[in-house]
Amino acid sequence: HALSKEGFRTPPQITAPLSDMTPATSPERDATPTLAAVASLGLMALTRALVDDHRRQIPDRTKPGAT
Repeated sequence: HALSKEGFRTPPQITAPLSDMTPATSPERDATPTLAAVASLGLMALTRALVDDHRRQIPDRTKPGAT
């Protein structure tokens, strides 16, 4: 489990500062639903890229035998 923690430890730290932008897109901003969608997709893409990059750097620690 400790190995999984190391892999999941990076994404939360990066999403923390970006999460500050989420409250900015409160229900009051009903005129800009695209911003929320773009921000959400951007966050997911960033996290995906970061996690994927992290996995590539340490494949033996996260998943032994994984390419």
